[in-house]
Amino acid sequence: MTDNKLIDGFLWGDEELFEKIVDNHKDYVYNLCYSFVKNREDARDISQQVFVKIYTGLRDFDTARPFRPWLRKVVVNTSIDFLRGRGGLEDLSLDDVQEIAGAVNPSVLKGLVAKDIVDKVLASMPVQYRMVLSLRHLEEMSYNEIADSLDIPIGTVKTLIFRAREMFVKRYEGMI
Repeated sequence: MTDNKLIDGFLWGDEELFEKIVDNHKDYVYNLCYSFVKNREDARDISQQVFVKIYTGLRDFDTARPFRPWLRKVVVNTSIDFLRGRGGLEDLSLDDVQEIAGAVNPSVLKGLVAKDIVDKVLASMPVQYRMVLSLRHLEEMSYNEIADSLDIPIGTVKTLIFRAREMFVKRYEGMI
């Protein structure tokens, strides 16, 4: 059943269909939240907030439109609200990386060290730069989609991405 059909059924009173919506999108929501906050518990908390917002906001959702972009916008806005409230990010610790690895395979650990450096560079960047890089390169969104999601002009998106890339390269080179 498509998302919009699930939403229609939910809006007609079938509460169980909301659970299917959550099941269909929980990994996507969590992973997108994590890409912004780089902290598993915070990503879980934000994911819960997202689904509460989705639950209360579905009545205003236009089922003639695709669900995923609307969901993405809710995730992005909720993550931004969280980051503004917290005033920063926590880096992944080495313990977190080792726990994720779950193995001592040297090639896996080498890849995780590189990923850890990338994560630390991203975490050290201002929220607006981290946000546009994540949306552009992890979510593979177009400039127009980013502008719509963040509710900013496309020229601003281009400038932010340009500056974010420059900052990322300088910080990455400083860490390796």
